[in-house]
Amino acid sequence: MTLFDKSLKLALFASVALLTACPPDKDEPVDSADADTDADTDADTDADIDTGMAFLTITGGITTTDGAFTSGTLGFGGYGVIEQDFVCAITGDLAYEGEATDPEGCPACEWTFDLSPIASSVTEGTMCAALIEPGIFTDGAIDGYWDWNWGFASAYTYYDTEGTPYDLQETLFVDSGKGWNFFMFNWADGPVTQIAGDASALTFGRAITDNAGVPAYYYYYYL
Repeated sequence: MTLFDKSLKLALFASVALLTACPPDKDEPVDSADADTDADTDADTDADIDTGMAFLTITGGITTTDGAFTSGTLGFGGYGVIEQDFVCAITGDLAYEGEATDPEGCPACEWTFDLSPIASSVTEGTMCAALIEPGIFTDGAIDGYWDWNWGFASAYTYYDTEGTPYDLQETLFVDSGKGWNFFMFNWADGPVTQIAGDASALTFGRAITDNAGVPAYYYYYYL
């Protein structure tokens, strides 16, 4: 998965008030090697416990049948820097609530839906119990968030403020009541890859980053 490309000048979608993370302890190394005989899992001979580090991603998926909503999920993942894999995730269900309130506002979209806020969110992962500060990674923590309209286009041309076109491929839009905005997209020229699949079955995910394209939220856990 490729991080969001800042050169597109698109706004990142993140609910900053919802996302909380334990700040890093500069004195604790990040190291999964263990070559000694003491009780911790680091490679030195002191009694300090190493911490693992995972950056925060937003992930989900939507399936449709003949253009009608079938199922959807939305949540967060903690992607381990050492493990190069997800070490904890929380995912909840999205339910169909009707047609989008402004489908004409998403003219390239092949489908648009009004979906419910997240419900029945549960955590899963090898390091969930080891998180120093669980934050959002507890069952039910993200229930009730993000009551959005959703739309999908297989291809979309975005024009920046200078009129420069960017030919995007699969593009996912959301509307929180203030107009349609980019949420995830694929851009072969970037390259940016945030969506897998097509209009009938797609999964999506990306890191939540700052304006420089660097992951902005981290979680820490004991190894």
